[in-house]
Amino acid sequence: MSTFIDYFEEEKVLYGSWWKHVLNWYNSSLENDNILFITYEELSNNIISVIKQIGTFLGRQVNDMKAEEIAKCCTFKNMSKDNRSSMAYCKNFWRKGVCGDHVNHFTVEQKNKIQ
Repeated sequence: MSTFIDYFEEEKVLYGSWWKHVLNWYNSSLENDNILFITYEELSNNIISVIKQIGTFLGRQVNDMKAEEIAKCCTFKNMSKDNRSSMAYCKNFWRKGVCGDHVNHFTVEQKNKIQ
């Protein structure tokens, strides 16, 4: 893990700097109404609200019942079983679907490097 974090910090990983990539999209989302920027934490903390936000962004109204149905399909557990999701063919990329789980994998020094 240490070697990867060193490469990550030095922007020597595939596709370059994650931070620059995300920052470019975030800044673009502030200037363009055709980019919706959502964090995993926002999605995890209030999936119904975010589903409705996505619907509005796409010009669709999503009622509570439909939002609940979508949310149920989008749980980590259900998506891990769905062969249509990226979880079916990228199994090593996904862990638990829990915000903050990095504390169980990174040392304090590693965490500080990527924050």
